[in-house]
Formats: sequence, structure tokens, C-alpha cells
Amino acid sequence: MHPTGSHPGLLVSIEGVNGVGKDYLLQHARPRLTRPSRTIAEFSARMRSTGTPGLSQQILRAMARAADGDHFLRGSAPRSETLLLLAVKTHDYESALPHLLDGATVVEGRSLHSTAVYQSLILEPADPLPTARRLLGLGARWRPLPDTTVLVTDDLDAALARAEQRDDKIFTLEERTLHRRAEELFRELADGDDRIRVLDRRRLTPVEAAALMAQWIDQAAARKAAGAAAVPRPRGASDADEQVSS
Repeated sequence: MHPTGSHPGLLVSIEGVNGVGKDYLLQHARPRLTRPSRTIAEFSARMRSTGTPGLSQQILRAMARAADGDHFLRGSAPRSETLLLLAVKTHDYESALPHLLDGATVVEGRSLHSTAVYQSLILEPADPLPTARRLLGLGARWRPLPDTTVLVTDDLDAALARAEQRDDKIFTLEERTLHRRAEELFRELADGDDRIRVLDRRRLTPVEAAALMAQWIDQAAARKAAGAAAVPRPRGASDADEQVSS
């Protein structure tokens, strides 16, 4: 096991509800980063990708089939589904670990926080916050939480409209309500947690938001590098961006 702080690389997550622009902002932030970076794609991107599926992709596709197209991968076994999603995030970390040991920055498009938020709303809709915190603790027994998290927020109606246009689907009232509650729960988890930075798009242009995201990631990477023991870089290691999990 490699607890937080035992590798010189920075593990970052980008969180937020559908349509807030996580991928868009990261795409424009990445050229500004001063250190090599790798990406772990979001669940939805992996389920759409072609080619030979990896372990995490196979799990997600099996869950999608069992959920019969439900937007939140809800089948008939919410506890089992929660453990499977935590297993996917553990596999993501194991896939990223060689790059983290090499000193690279690894960015997860959603991490344990998304799993904790949405699954707690499914498991305990009346009082999800304690369950969300327990799920974060459970996930952290098998892999570390991100060193830093950027929570992207925006006007929810505008965000969901973007997601509907992108995915060519219309959210039901129940789905919109669940996303709204997820937005609130993300903010509750961020309150008082100095590892989570809230990037409010309502106050920034896309260029400003991407620049701020890159600035925060670079600052966190510099702090991590200053506090980590020097780790020799393997001969032949590449600085090029690549996806590290499937």
C-alpha cells in the first residue's frame, strides 16, 4: 500500500456535477502546467471508448448493462454497486502509481469524492453526509485520497443544459434533483477541507478559470515536490501526456 505522501508525484482530482466543464477546463489548463501530467478519464468517457477494454472499463460496462441505461448506474444492488465503483477508483490509483512514483502529476476526472457523493445520496437520501464521509474513509483504506481536489461549480441549470446538449439526452426531474443535491453535498464536503479548492465558474471567464486551475495544480505540485524525498527518474521516462487507466 502507498499512503498519501509516499510518492513524489501529485494526485489531483477534478470534481463537480455533470456539465460544469471539468474536462473543458482541464484541457485548457494542461498546456499551462509546468510539470509532466497524466490523465485518468471519467467513467462516462471510458464506457464510450473503443478498443480492448481494461479491468475498470469492463466493470463499468457491466454496471451499465445491469442498470439498464440508468444515468447513475443504479441497478438493484446499491451496496454492491458502491463497492464496485470504489474498486474502479482503487484500480485507477494502482494504474497511476508508477507515474506518481516517477514524480508526474496525475489528474483524475472524478475521484473518490464523486463516488462518495452520488452513492451516499442513493444509499441514504435522507441524511447523506455521514455516509459520504464513511465512504471516503472506506475508499482511503485501499488507496489515498487525492493530494488536492478542484471542485468546479457553476449555475446548475446552465451546467445541466450543457450536459444535455453534449450527451443528447434530457434529464428527468428526479435526475436533476439528484444532481442538485450532489452539488450541495460536494460543497458540504469541501467546507473546512483545505485539500479542496472551489472554482466557481460564475465569477470567471473560461480562460480565467483554466488559468486558475493550472495555478492551483502547479502550486500543489511544488509543495508536494518540496516535501517529498527525491526519487530517481527511470531512464527513458516520457514527459508526454497519456491516459493511464481503461
